[in-house]
Amino acid sequence: MSSAPIITDRPSGNNHHRRSPRQRIETLMYVDLGLENGGFPINVSEGGMAFHGVRPLEKDQLIYIKFKLPGLSNSVESAAQIAWLNDLGKGGGLRFID
Repeated sequence: MSSAPIITDRPSGNNHHRRSPRQRIETLMYVDLGLENGGFPINVSEGGMAFHGVRPLEKDQLIYIKFKLPGLSNSVESAAQIAWLNDLGKGGGLRFID
């Protein structure tokens, strides 16, 4: 049994407005959300990620993120922009910039 995070396909349902399909993260995984902040990804696609963070962020804020995908030895690093946030500002969605 592998301890690597598992990513599974999520039924597309009403996701016809998305540019690329999202993959749901099924196990605990960490994402670095910039200076003194981190969190846990909920789902990820080629264009972005939904997440739960530790510290509040601001909509449209530019951040630099880093995370590791299952089966890869190197971390994924990207500039990102906060696309939307929940009421507490700690969870939401981000768009990869590069």
